Amino acid sequence: MLMEKSTTLLIIGSFHAAAVPAVNVVATAQALACMYASLIGHGVDGGRRLLEPASVVEATSLHFEGIDEVALAPIKLGFGYSLSQDGDTMGGNPMAFGYASLGGMIGYADPSKCLAVAVLCNRMKGGRGKRSPDRLVSDLIREKLSNAES
Repeated sequence: MLMEKSTTLLIIGSFHAAAVPAVNVVATAQALACMYASLIGHGVDGGRRLLEPASVVEATSLHFEGIDEVALAPIKLGFGYSLSQDGDTMGGNPMAFGYASLGGMIGYADPSKCLAVAVLCNRMKGGRGKRSPDRLVSDLIREKLSNAES
């Protein structure tokens, strides 16, 4: 019953219009990747940037390091962004930032590679292991980039 109510809430237009932190990004993968691309490098569409470079530096600087009390896992946070750690989907590059979600979904930017990635799923599933969609796609992108640099 709770899942039915939760699912109903997710399709209501007023929920989409609301700003619910850490819950309701409603976007396509292309739009989410474009948002991250607008934070790094030369921006998008001829240099448009969502934030000034100095604001991105502040937002992606370490502001909290500790245990995520929901996931019970180590976490590093900037202002509004999770910061990459060794072994995570973002590749462990200390410059990478973004946010992972339930069911193998993620959006992130890696300024050192001028890379913005978004992986979204149409079904949520429990658990995030090494076979989660975000991990598989991100690992494949890094492998292709590495091969191109060789």
